[in-house]
Order: sequence, then C-alpha cells, then structure tokens
Amino acid sequence: MSNPISDLNQFSPRMTITQLLKFCERKEIAVTKPMIQNYIRSGLLPHPADKRFYTHKHIVTIVLIAKLKLVFDIPAIHQILQNFIDGDGVDYAVYQQIMEQCDVLLAKFDAIKHDVVHDGKLGTLSHMMFLSESKKGLHI
Repeated sequence: MSNPISDLNQFSPRMTITQLLKFCERKEIAVTKPMIQNYIRSGLLPHPADKRFYTHKHIVTIVLIAKLKLVFDIPAIHQILQNFIDGDGVDYAVYQQIMEQCDVLLAKFDAIKHDVVHDGKLGTLSHMMFLSESKKGLHI
C-alpha cells in the first residue's frame, strides 16, 4: 500500500459515511461500513463529529488500521494505537512514523513468516517485533 492519503487535503475535511467509503474505494483501502462501526465500538476510531461527519484524522486512522491489519489482529492494533489516538483520531505526523515502523516490520515479517507456524503465535511474534522497533525509533 503506497501512501493513499498524500493528497488528503484536496478532499473535504468533513465527510459522511458514504463519502468516506467512496474515498476509501477510490484509494483501494479495504474498509466497509460495518468495519468502521466496529472500529468505533472498539475504541480504535473516534465517533464521527456531530454524530455524522468523518474528518481527515478519521481517514488517517482508518488507513493506519488497514496497514496494521496486514500483520496484526484488532486487539493488537488497539494496543499499538492506544497511546496515539486522541479525541478525534491519529494525527498525520504520528501516522507517518507508525507507517515507517510498519514498513520495517512488514519487511522483517516477510523474511521470517515462512518459518513460523500460523497457530496464533504469528500475531504475537509480529506484535512483539513492532513494539521492539517502536521502542527504538518511535518517539512521540
């Protein structure tokens, strides 16, 4: 996934769920309305502004979740993001740092995944690797 939000400022800063899903579809971000609702219920994504509008921070957070889902399950993503989500989502600077860490992790993950049996340990291993990398280079 390249940076699908590099041109985010060209889009409305307040989108309805329909507009948000169209944006995600154009950017090839795999997300559905039920997924967004689950992210909100689980605390990964803040509630929309005025109960209806999604902001750029919502989009940044959704893209970040989509990238992290390549390796982690939702509880692990929640643990990773819990310190970075403020009242209205993840800001762009944090997004960039986490995406860089995630790219490093995915490269390492690809190198070792054929050696690890997929029995639940894979998510734990990748989570530990991410947290280890985060401690080294993610200073927020």
